Amino acid sequence: MIKNLRLPAPFGTLINRDKTISFHFEGQSLQGFEGDTIVSALLANNISVLSRSFKYHRPRGSMTSLGHDANTLVQLPDHANALGDVIKLKPGMQVTGQNYVGSLKSDRMAMLGLVSRFLPVAFYYKAFFRPKNVWEKWAPLFRKVAGLGVLNTETPFGYFDKQYHHFDVTVIGGGAAGMSAALASAAQGARVLLVEEQPVLGGSLNYCRFDVEGEVAGNTRQELISQIEAADNITVMTNSVCNGWFTDNWLPVISGNRMHKVRTEKLIVSTGVIEQPVVFRNNDLPGIMTVTAAQRFMRLYAIQPGKEAVLLAGDDNAYALALDLMEAGVKVKAIVDLREQAAENELAAKVRAQHIEVFTHSTVFSAKADSKTGHLSQVEIRRITGRGECGNQSTQISCDLLCMSGGYVPTYQLLCQGGATLSYDEKMSAFAINNLASNVAICGALNGCWDLQDVIDDGARAGAQAVKPASDSTQYDDPIRMGIPNVPWPIFAHPKGKEFVDFDEDLQIADIVNSVADGYAHIQLVKRYSTVGMGPSQGRHSALNTARLVAAETQRSVAQTGVTTARPPFSPEFVGHLAGRTGFVTRKTPLHDEHVALNASMDIAGKWLRPRCYGENSDTIIENEMKHVYQHVGICDVTMQGGIDVVGQQALTLLESVFAATFSTLAVGESRYALQVNKLYAVTGDAVVHRLGEQHFYVTTSQARADSLAMELEKTQVLGQLKAVVRNVASAWTKLVIAGPRSSALLAGVFGVANTNRMAGAELANGEVEAGGITCRLFKINCIAEPAFELHVPQHHAVAVWQYLLNQPEVKPLGNEALRRLKIEHGDIAIGQDSDPESTPDSLGLQWAVDPTKPALQNTRHMLGDYISELDKQLVQFKAPASLASQIKENLLVVDQQRLVGRVTSCCYSPRLKCVTGMAIIYAKQAPQSLTIKSESGQLLSAEVQLLTSPSTPQITEECVA
Repeated sequence: MIKNLRLPAPFGTLINRDKTISFHFEGQSLQGFEGDTIVSALLANNISVLSRSFKYHRPRGSMTSLGHDANTLVQLPDHANALGDVIKLKPGMQVTGQNYVGSLKSDRMAMLGLVSRFLPVAFYYKAFFRPKNVWEKWAPLFRKVAGLGVLNTETPFGYFDKQYHHFDVTVIGGGAAGMSAALASAAQGARVLLVEEQPVLGGSLNYCRFDVEGEVAGNTRQELISQIEAADNITVMTNSVCNGWFTDNWLPVISGNRMHKVRTEKLIVSTGVIEQPVVFRNNDLPGIMTVTAAQRFMRLYAIQPGKEAVLLAGDDNAYALALDLMEAGVKVKAIVDLREQAAENELAAKVRAQHIEVFTHSTVFSAKADSKTGHLSQVEIRRITGRGECGNQSTQISCDLLCMSGGYVPTYQLLCQGGATLSYDEKMSAFAINNLASNVAICGALNGCWDLQDVIDDGARAGAQAVKPASDSTQYDDPIRMGIPNVPWPIFAHPKGKEFVDFDEDLQIADIVNSVADGYAHIQLVKRYSTVGMGPSQGRHSALNTARLVAAETQRSVAQTGVTTARPPFSPEFVGHLAGRTGFVTRKTPLHDEHVALNASMDIAGKWLRPRCYGENSDTIIENEMKHVYQHVGICDVTMQGGIDVVGQQALTLLESVFAATFSTLAVGESRYALQVNKLYAVTGDAVVHRLGEQHFYVTTSQARADSLAMELEKTQVLGQLKAVVRNVASAWTKLVIAGPRSSALLAGVFGVANTNRMAGAELANGEVEAGGITCRLFKINCIAEPAFELHVPQHHAVAVWQYLLNQPEVKPLGNEALRRLKIEHGDIAIGQDSDPESTPDSLGLQWAVDPTKPALQNTRHMLGDYISELDKQLVQFKAPASLASQIKENLLVVDQQRLVGRVTSCCYSPRLKCVTGMAIIYAKQAPQSLTIKSESGQLLSAEVQLLTSPSTPQITEECVA
């Protein structure tokens, strides 16, 4: 039976005891509460071994409870290396440990710890190079063993997006200083953003004890939060992390699946400090955690972190923790104070009144684990006799909880990304932040303030100064920096080793010392040679102690040694955060509500919402829409495509300056396909130019090129001072593709036989048509095998025309995906997808769309003659058996005996041809008769080739492979 370690209220301010959540860990059914993190729920169920370490596969438990260390990385079905002490518990969640072989409790790879003497720092650089090629045999093994979590390649795509903000002042850190700063700036009328990493504001006010009674923190927090809530010009983001600081105060703030891209006039950073571990033998055992971690587990999640505790104190906060632990029913057996003089204040006096033994100027020299559980069971205490040295006499104390504090490091990462520097105060044995930019301020513990009232006052000062007008001559008092001095040397070597400096990489004292001995004296080289600070925690708990060790070995000061470079992101983020939707406003066509009423499955294309298909999004639905077009009529909304009017005396000159075609021979009512090429004769875009009048042209292009082509035409007109007007009228027209063998008859019935008969025999044509007082533009197109037209309807008449057409016999709506597949089936080339930056008109089979007599093109071809002729590349059309429909996908490689010879650019299954058809770019002068396509699983698939030929886009024959 699992023992529950929950404490009664008022412990557990973040959990809702009325809502129980069931989940699984390592196949075991467990329960937690709403508000729990994965780690807090596991600890409540008396499970302390959460993962296995990177190198030696040692059992690890929670050390910080902040998501700042690798010990609590767990595996979720769709998320490797999940931060177990950050991610909230969800019903039915399936959680497993990471980095083990066998079981989490009995990891067979733990035997590496027994042979650690043969695996010194950077051993992989020193071995496996003789005999020749021996590394090739070892590499697969090391790569299999390396890493922590396992990526699930079948994970479905998640939804990510971006949101843009502009604020006068942004405050990073929602503790006492941050809230005070936000209030001071808001009081001056500034629009303020307050970003907090944790679920609630308050920072250390949520869990630390500042007075004997333990009331000051809660009262102060409530007062500040009440003022924040009353200020309507303060925006609060909790559960949000500012992951970087870039030029012009650009801040990426990650919140759930959204990246908030924040621009701010002034930045105030109040991110506090990071508590540091003490280095001694077996300091990584489950049951050993920082002082503040124990406070967080008790106050926020109602977890009793142990039954019998020893506190390893580097500052006075350990004495406050002692009172908290006793209040939670934990027996405090001893306080081991690293300092020569123990604390002398009200908190310490009350602790001594409880007859708790205090060891001054002493340390925990080693810890011992229970042989069955791997959890802490005993500590060995010795008196400190010198820097890193201990006496021979020891005291053994049994315990299951050790809370340690070896000092503090400012959370400097964001500031150093923006150019700030660190200086080392030898007197305080601590880092301070210098060289801040003029539009940046720091406050609170980050600025060296420690007393609660000093912290609040410092925040108010920073907030007021951030918005102070240039004319304001008010002088502000300097902050009262009375930070707690760090212990100068909380590092204690043991003859048997296993004193971990970097928990992420299993690096011991000897590893850092040996790195310097091997010739890597610079801190940056030590990092790269030993990998210290390169794990998930990015040196948060190892940077200072590493600097101390390197300084000692090189006989330099810590100030001269410094720390390694801090780079973004500050905390883990998904690639989806970077690749998520941009901040464009999603656009809807005038027919959007009509599509929704028809149960359309909408998808996002650029900034447009468009109907993918009508009904459930499935291949069956899409293929049925295609089959309907084969026999009847389908209507597709393509309003998102570009439409540009070019009018004027020199409209013809303007178009011929931009496109590679000639339009002087284009008669009114005719249309012509046109390409754009650059100075390397590569195709950069395409369009169809329609001549509506002698001096009136209408250019239609793809959605991707709609805006950029309009801007290019405008730029060319301005630079050439041409007498022409360019009007981007895309939004004025609703564009409908009307396709199918009965489309001509349908349009003839609506607009009159005379208007449509003229276009019926042409590949491309245009004209104005009118019905019911609505004047539309009608275009004959040839992008699919069936007769097809584009009808451009004035936007305010779009719904009426759409409804009228759909009410005609055998007319159905056609989704954009079905239209795309019809185009692929016909061999229509999509520039940008079926081409690449080196594709020429010749390689695409589109040389017929270029006028070679144009002087500019003649010069280009002459200068690049050899280059163009030597380009071994062409676009081919292929077909493959229907049985391969699920395997042949876009962007698969085309190979020839494992040699890359091309890639699939577009493909689909054709219901008419009953086979797979598509396009591929092939790197060869002569197209082969068949292609070998390499599937995602590595299987080689065969396809037949059909060349694209001029002068018009071909159709695949009805014959197909069996």
